[in-house]
Amino acid sequence: SNTQITGLLDLDICTGSSLITSPQVTEGFPPYLYTWSSDSPAIAGISDVNILNTFIRPNTPGPVDIVYTLSVIDSRGCGPVSSSFTLTVNALPELSVTTDTLTCEGELLTLSASPTVSNQGTLPFAYSWTPSGATTDSIEIMPDTAGTTMYSVTAVSADGCAGETSTIMVTALENPIPPISFANNQLSTDTTAASFQWFLSDVNNPTFTPLMAQTLPTLNTNVLPNAFDGEIMVEVTYTNGCTRRSDPFSLTLTNIDQFPAQWDIFPNPARGE
Repeated sequence: SNTQITGLLDLDICTGSSLITSPQVTEGFPPYLYTWSSDSPAIAGISDVNILNTFIRPNTPGPVDIVYTLSVIDSRGCGPVSSSFTLTVNALPELSVTTDTLTCEGELLTLSASPTVSNQGTLPFAYSWTPSGATTDSIEIMPDTAGTTMYSVTAVSADGCAGETSTIMVTALENPIPPISFANNQLSTDTTAASFQWFLSDVNNPTFTPLMAQTLPTLNTNVLPNAFDGEIMVEVTYTNGCTRRSDPFSLTLTNIDQFPAQWDIFPNPARGE
């Protein structure tokens, strides 16, 4: 038989994908009798073995190669003439991601994704995070409000196969920035918390240094260095376990501000003499 089969080319698809064959049969004497077969019939997923443009959906995860063969006999019984192509089923990427996480408002947190030990997807992966839009394998987040946010990440393998989306639930506990006020030679924070620690920074302490034994919501200025000119900060730990520092509070004092003079008049009472 001089029947010709063309258009069967080797193809790549992703696990779970499908295709419709599109060969061309020419010469010989139509109509033709078509028969599709495979070297792996149990997983080949041929919907109809007796039509030219058949639907194929392999029922196996990749990576695997399946050979499909089309055999043609023309109306005069000449043949069969056969042609084959190899279908490569690529594996989907599989990810291991950060578990659901409890954190504190204002704290820096890293979420990450990486291939699982059993992953069969072709590396390297391209990542896509929502809602951040990042394309790296990890992201840094800092919740600015208390509450729960869902983060999701999807990986695409080097073969162009997209895996299932993985989701991470991040719950941020309340952790407000404590305020600082100053009045009557006393600093205070109007915050309800489990514990407090005051810090100072000045020319002699360029980094914030804790003030020993200053663990109340108030701080008297007489515990500061003489003629203090610098910044004060308070760190509070809330009952939910979250810790937060205040913004730096600039403070300039003179000795008189810190240690008011006390005047004694003698004799007492005075007679006006």
